[in-house]
Amino acid sequence: MSKVITIFTEGDSSDSGIWSNIPYFFTKTLIEKGYFIHRINVEGNPFFKYLYDKLLCRILRHTILKKTSYSYERSRLYAWETNLRMRKAVKQHPDSDYYVSTSFSFSPTRYTSKPCILFCDWTYEYYIHHFLNKEPDYPERCAIQRQDNVIEHASYVFVLFPNVAEYMKQYYSNPHIFYLGNVINSDSETSKSCDVPICRIKQKNKKILFIGLKKYKEGAVALIHAISQLHTIDATISLDIIGMDISDFTFLPDFVRCHGYLKKNIGAEGDLYESLLKNATVYVNTTPKWAGFSSCLEALYHYTPIITTPYASFTDTFGTLIPFGYYCNENTSNAISSYLNTLFQLSTEQYTCMCMAAHESVKDFTWSSYVDKMLEQIKSEAFAP
Repeated sequence: MSKVITIFTEGDSSDSGIWSNIPYFFTKTLIEKGYFIHRINVEGNPFFKYLYDKLLCRILRHTILKKTSYSYERSRLYAWETNLRMRKAVKQHPDSDYYVSTSFSFSPTRYTSKPCILFCDWTYEYYIHHFLNKEPDYPERCAIQRQDNVIEHASYVFVLFPNVAEYMKQYYSNPHIFYLGNVINSDSETSKSCDVPICRIKQKNKKILFIGLKKYKEGAVALIHAISQLHTIDATISLDIIGMDISDFTFLPDFVRCHGYLKKNIGAEGDLYESLLKNATVYVNTTPKWAGFSSCLEALYHYTPIITTPYASFTDTFGTLIPFGYYCNENTSNAISSYLNTLFQLSTEQYTCMCMAAHESVKDFTWSSYVDKMLEQIKSEAFAP
């Protein structure tokens, strides 16, 4: 059995603070399964990044390319820098059985005959068309072409979302593009049991949880206004926000508590994160197009009902009707407050059923299961006729 894997990440993969905790849990799981991991950090040079993002890209956005998403991480310079690190890593670790990149933008395929695996969420081209809703400009097209070349030459490509995987299968000629399900970025021992008394406590808490960085602020602001409306009826309702600080808002009511970004591998922060999930009555994020998929899964795993947006990745995973919460089509205070009020009016039995359905829907999305499926897929492809 292969036991040595070199993993390339933008940042330290032993740090739970990078890319939604995914490299952290991925490497942690492989180590638990007996694999030896070479961690290679290909994060960009801070000086080059400053020159690009603070000078060149700022000039572009203020002159000819006002809507460009181009940055140092998409530049030819960063590609060159990353290739140097990957070539060096291949020479230093020739014992590796696999080389894994947690980005679709870089892979050491040109430096090794060993299998090179890509593991990520979506492509740059998909991001520009789907999230930015525009045609790529010239530097963006150059970055897309470089990424396309990496994906086409990868041995295996694993995509975290079903709709994105289907999109990529149509876009690329590489036949080894796979979707294996998703993963909960939480230790698998968490919340294995839940009973009616615990659900009653969650229901009585009237605690609403929002998880998201500043890019999700639109959803957080709408939620705050929705709770303000409900406070005229019930002043005990509170809101906890993970991922943003008080300084990210111009004004916050007394019922809001901001906890900033909490790292799960730091004792007190990890304990607080899990406590907020366990005690929340409902998780809410209705940010349009993307509403924090990973944190939503965590909430469900901790028996917490959700109110979220019916975006493609979520509906493709769970369907258009969900027994563990509500789809909110509009990111407005009136729509959100209406769903919150409906949830708060549920009987104990109804609420408990919703909690149980939440956990049941994701209980098999463990990292251990995902990594097993990934390794099995690689093995089956390798021995395919």
